[in-house]
Amino acid sequence: MQINIISPNFKSLAQQLTLKFPDITVILGDLQLESADILFGLPKLDRLSELKQVKFVQLQSAGYDFLFGKENLGHIRFASASGAYNDSISEHMLTMNLNLFRHFNLHRDYQNKSIWQKWSQVKPVKLIKGSSVLIVGLGQIGGAYAKLVKQMGAHVIGLRRSNLAKPEYVDELYLSDKLESILPLADVVAISTPLDESTKHLFDKNMIDKMKDGSILINIGRGSIVDTEALADALESGKLSGAALDVTDPEPLPTEHRLWKIESAIITPHCAGGSGKTGIREATERIFLANVSKFLNGEQLINEIDRENFLCKI
Repeated sequence: MQINIISPNFKSLAQQLTLKFPDITVILGDLQLESADILFGLPKLDRLSELKQVKFVQLQSAGYDFLFGKENLGHIRFASASGAYNDSISEHMLTMNLNLFRHFNLHRDYQNKSIWQKWSQVKPVKLIKGSSVLIVGLGQIGGAYAKLVKQMGAHVIGLRRSNLAKPEYVDELYLSDKLESILPLADVVAISTPLDESTKHLFDKNMIDKMKDGSILINIGRGSIVDTEALADALESGKLSGAALDVTDPEPLPTEHRLWKIESAIITPHCAGGSGKTGIREATERIFLANVSKFLNGEQLINEIDRENFLCKI
């Protein structure tokens, strides 16, 4: 059996695999892919479809919507790195929330112009304490963000597709079909649901119109969950007091798009996952090491992707 680690930067992972599975050939890089049984990382999808020997691919990403509709990959088991990004992305969401509530982006604009502008002359400050925070997609990442805002005194409402066993850090939990009725109650709407056919343009003009006047929207899911033009309209009209996006549609956002110029919008370039000392690399390696054992034993993988329903088995 052969394992290929696509990126040559994972030398320590190669060493761990060799020690734990001495009978398996471990190759660092994309050499001899034709004889690989397991891949850590993802080659180009058209190349992957040609590798009939590959039986299991460990993704380094939490998202996997790029696999949607790829029928020619049906012979491969996939597992995501869901869980590895919880801390980094949830802190990014909290930072976005605080920024929109305290208008740090506007103060930065004044700083760049050397203007001393008092808080009272900018916009009213809001507190997370006492705010209603709706999390659309209460999975691992949404749950990590829920814990943070709950500790700060927010009233946390979660939506998920199944499993209504309510965690202690959530005040109310509903199925996703309750979205429209709950939207008018939320001061913060945070989107952390995956993209599929049911969530594409979920937040269209009609849905955004149902949001509470003056509320904010945070999106770290996928850009096409939100209708970009409808969102820009809502920000320009003042319907929403702010939006923070780590993902956009299209992505990257064209330089001429009006959203760049809207002062109540904060845009980060799909970087919530972070880099450097965030622990993501180590967490992803731990998931993969455990999954190799599970694969060899014929067990269900951690974060194995159910491609029939486009959901993740947890």
